[in-house]
Amino acid sequence: MLDNGRVEFTRNTYSIWQNSADNPYTALMTPAEETMHVLLRSYTEKAMEEKIELLSQKNIKALKTIVNEQVAVEEAVAGGLVHELLPQFFDKYLPDFPSALIEADLKAKMKKKKYRYLRCGIDLVEKMGFKDFLNLYKSDPEALRQLLKDYQSL
Repeated sequence: MLDNGRVEFTRNTYSIWQNSADNPYTALMTPAEETMHVLLRSYTEKAMEEKIELLSQKNIKALKTIVNEQVAVEEAVAGGLVHELLPQFFDKYLPDFPSALIEADLKAKMKKKKYRYLRCGIDLVEKMGFKDFLNLYKSDPEALRQLLKDYQSL
C-alpha cells in the first residue's frame, strides 16, 4: 500500500507452476488455467482497486480480505472456463481419457478455501456459456462475484 492509500500491484513475469503430476489431468490443465489467470489479471486487479477505494479504513487485514475474496472469484472464472474447454478437447482428441481424473482434480481443489466458488463457476459457465460468463467478468467482476455467491447459497 502506498503512502497515499492507493494500492500498487506488482507482477512476477516469470511463471512456473508447482503442481503434483500424480493426476495427469492436473498436469495437463495447469498451464491452460495459469494462462487464463494471466489473461484475467487486469480485470481482477481492477475489481480489487474498486473495492479498496471504497474502504473507509485501509489496513492490511481489510486488503487481505479483498484480495482473498477476489482470488477465489478469479479461481472460479479461470477454473470454470478451462473446465469447459478441456473436456471438449478430450472428447475430440483423447476420447478414452478417464473422466474420473477430472473429478479427482476438482475434489482435491475443493478442499482449499481459494476454490470455494469453483464448482459454482463450472456450473455457471455451463449454464451461461463460455463467452457470456467471460464477458460478465470482464465488464463487471463484482456482478459475477455476487452471482457466484448467490449460486453457492442455492
